Amino acid sequence: SSHLSGKNLITAINTWAIPVIRYGAGILDWTNTDGKGLDLTTRRILRQRGFIKNNSDIDRLYVSRKLGGRGLQRIEDAILKEETGLATFFSNSTDIKIRTLFAAMR
Repeated sequence: SSHLSGKNLITAINTWAIPVIRYGAGILDWTNTDGKGLDLTTRRILRQRGFIKNNSDIDRLYVSRKLGGRGLQRIEDAILKEETGLATFFSNSTDIKIRTLFAAMR
């Protein structure tokens, strides 16, 4: 049980848990189902701890706090963002070894 407020709990998840998943996103072969499953598990834990209710709006959980949501990062979006960032880095690299490796990985 956490004594963090709602805002601080979401900030802690976004700061400490999401980067752990993003770290391996470009290396491990994550499927879309894996990301959705982790999102589902996260919501289930938040529901068990009383942070969200059973009939809460799921989409509002992932909307920015500035727009009236809770501000939780969607895990499948974090994985996609990391994979896209790495692909952009490798494809735009000026190092011939990196470009050769990236071409071989395709």
